[in-house]
Formats: sequence, C-alpha cells, structure tokens
Amino acid sequence: FDQIPALRRDVALPDYCALSDDDDDDDDDDNVHVAEPRLNAWFGARATRSPLHHDRYHNLLCQVFGVKYVRIYDPVHSDRLYPRVDDPLHANASSVVDIDDVAAFPRFPGTPYVDCLLEPGDILYIPPGFWHYVEAR
Repeated sequence: FDQIPALRRDVALPDYCALSDDDDDDDDDDNVHVAEPRLNAWFGARATRSPLHHDRYHNLLCQVFGVKYVRIYDPVHSDRLYPRVDDPLHANASSVVDIDDVAAFPRFPGTPYVDCLLEPGDILYIPPGFWHYVEAR
C-alpha cells in the first residue's frame, strides 16, 4: 500500500489477523503488543505469474477481481523444488521458473501438490514455508 496509500483505507482487517501464534499462554500480561499484520496488494493482468516460492509468514490470499490459479507444495518436498540455496537473496525462490517446462529439473515432476482456482470473494490460507505458484487467468 506504499504506492497507493488511499487504498489502505478500503481494507478492513479481520480480528483473527491480530492473533498471535506465540505459544506463551501467560494471560496475566494485559500489555502484550501484537504487531500490525503485513499487508500487500498485488495487481496483475491476465497471465501474470508469481514464480514458485515460499514466505516466512502466514498468508491470506484474497481474490478481489478475476481468477487466479494457485498451486501449493508442502515444504517436506523442498528438495524436489530446487530452492535457490546458492543465492541468499532469493533463497525462498525455486529454480523452477516454468512449472510446465521442467526438463532441466528431474526431481520436480511427480512432486505432490494441491491446486485450486480462486474467484472473487475467495480467500486461501498459505502457511509459512509452503511453496506456492500463482497465475492470474
């Protein structure tokens, strides 16, 4: 929302976005501060792709307009997804750029995944560390 600050006013945060995943069950501290959730808005025309990658944080992918194809891989299969371990800046990205052209990646075909189509009003939760590929349709 840094590029279009006025748009931020149109986004209401549900209460569950303020919950913590901290395992500390100490309810005596009324001064616990939970950081403001990270918000990103991604705009893209049809055929826009977000290459296979994972994030370190929880994601709620909310579809507002159009349709997105999403493919998700469990992190237990990371070794078959060719993470870019040689590049610390892009270590959360896969070397597999085109999920349909995998001749150079012999461990990739057959890797289990779940896929879906998101339509306007749909929300998909993507846990931290789960690999995902997104394509606007």
